[in-house]
Amino acid sequence: MIYRILNNLYLSSIKEINDQVDLKSDYEWKQIEVTDEVTTNMIPYFNECFEFIELAKGGKILIHCSQGVSRSVTVIAAYLMKKHHLKLQEALYAVRRKFPEAEPNPSFLKQLKLYEDMNYVENKQNPAYKAYITELSLKLDPSGQNLREITINDGLVNSEVANSKPKLYELRCKRCRKALAYNNNIEEHEIPDSNSRQSQFIKTAPNSRRIISTQQASNSFGKGRDVLVENGWYRLYIYKMPK
Repeated sequence: MIYRILNNLYLSSIKEINDQVDLKSDYEWKQIEVTDEVTTNMIPYFNECFEFIELAKGGKILIHCSQGVSRSVTVIAAYLMKKHHLKLQEALYAVRRKFPEAEPNPSFLKQLKLYEDMNYVENKQNPAYKAYITELSLKLDPSGQNLREITINDGLVNSEVANSKPKLYELRCKRCRKALAYNNNIEEHEIPDSNSRQSQFIKTAPNSRRIISTQQASNSFGKGRDVLVENGWYRLYIYKMPK
C-alpha cells in the first residue's frame, strides 16, 4: 500500500510499486545509496533530499526504500522537521498516524535528534555531531585510520595540527621489532564485559534487524577472516509526480 503522509508526501515500500509502473522513465527521481545499518550516517543527505522535494512545488512526492519502514521514514521525518520546524517526536507522530509500522533504526533516530539539535542543518563543528562521527567511524574502522582521514578532510581538525603530532611507536613486531602502528592509530576504550552486545558477533535476518544468532567474541587474537555483508536492497528513492 502507498500511504499519504501529509499533503503531497507519500510513503511506500518497493514491493507495492515494483511491478506497477516504470517510475524512472515517467518521473523525475533521486536515488540515495545507503544501507539500513547502524553505521550508516543519513545526516549528510537530509538537506539535499529536502531541496529536491521542495523543487516539486506542490507536486506529489513518493519516497520509498526496500521495506518502507526505516530509511524512507527517516527522510520524511527529516523533511517534516525542517519544513514545519517540528521536534523529532512530532515528525514521527505525523508519519505513524498514517503508517504505524514506521520504525527508523536506532542510529537513524539518534541522527534525527542530532539534526533537530543542530537546527536542521549538518553542522560539522557541533561537538555532539563530531562525537557521533567519531563513534560511527570507529565502528566501521576500529584502527582509527578512517576517522583520521574524515577529521582532516572535513575540517574537523586542522591538518597541520594533526600531522604535527609526534609519531611514537606503540606496537612493534614481537620478533623483528619493526614498528607496526603509532599511538595515533590506537583508540583507547574500555573492554566490554561478557553481557555487552559489543562483545558478541550478531547475525541478523536478511533485510531485517531481527537477530537470528549470536556468537561470543574471543578473549584472544586469532587469524583474521573475511566477512561478507549481504544486503539486497540498499537504495532509497524519491520521485516527483504530476500535481
